[in-house]
Amino acid sequence: MKRIFFNPLIIVMIFTASISVGKKLEDLRIFLGRWISQDENSAIIEVWEKAGDFTYEGYSYSINKRDGTKKLTETLRIIEMSDEIFYLAKVKHNEFPVPFKLTESSESKFVFENPGHDFPKRMEYNFLTDEKLEVTVGTSTKSFKIYFEKEIENEK
Repeated sequence: MKRIFFNPLIIVMIFTASISVGKKLEDLRIFLGRWISQDENSAIIEVWEKAGDFTYEGYSYSINKRDGTKKLTETLRIIEMSDEIFYLAKVKHNEFPVPFKLTESSESKFVFENPGHDFPKRMEYNFLTDEKLEVTVGTSTKSFKIYFEKEIENEK
């Protein structure tokens, strides 16, 4: 009977490879497009477009389905700078955009963190499929999830 021994270094390498931080903006191209989350009362739309080789630009807005009013909630950027990726969120009540550094990534999961920010400190984009997205926003003790579906081009 043969015994199989696992080298701890190999196990660590396999684990870290699956959560290694993507160094190129192109690794986040799955973000691009129009993502919609809705219920019977409202819709949240997040739109991402390629603005250049090192920048994706986006924005998020909500629609009140009862009266049709639209409200811009934030402008967004994902940038590649000095071999690192940053997510910048600009909301009305903050004078400057809030940066979140990409701290963990795989083909379908991207975690951005800013431990010095009040709320949120962490945003996790988990692409369940190419057309379904789960976003978790929060801290280690308080968070919420938003589920999005990608709008297909010819459905507009």
